[in-house]
Amino acid sequence: MIELYIYDQKVQSLFFLLGQAENDISYSVAYAFSQSTSFLTLFLKEIGITAAIQEDQIRIRLQQYEHNQGYTDFEIIQPEDFHIIVEAKRGWVFPSDAQIDRYYSSLSYRHSKAAQKQLVIFNESTVAFTASNFNMTARCDLG
Repeated sequence: MIELYIYDQKVQSLFFLLGQAENDISYSVAYAFSQSTSFLTLFLKEIGITAAIQEDQIRIRLQQYEHNQGYTDFEIIQPEDFHIIVEAKRGWVFPSDAQIDRYYSSLSYRHSKAAQKQLVIFNESTVAFTASNFNMTARCDLG
């Protein structure tokens, strides 16, 4: 495979070109979802969302702030059908229990009328590591 370098650093992934901070990754993925219904559909199917996508109804909200709850990295919402909070972490890091509790207790999430609600964590961990070390369901390995 041909290797790509920026200065003297090997480019390990597309995210290396776009930025390596958690927000850079979140913004990139959310943008890709907003531009490709196929990509979003595959992701939603992978995490068990069963509702048909209605492009004119979906909202992807980056850095949504709620008082005393903090910011979500991004949310994917199709009212009445699904409300997904996506938390991105750099490396093999997972959010703390307190951070997860804040998301679940946020007013927008609690009062959502969506039939399916989920919190999804994006990080660089493997499915096997996640399943063996955390009381969470590892559903998706996007590589």
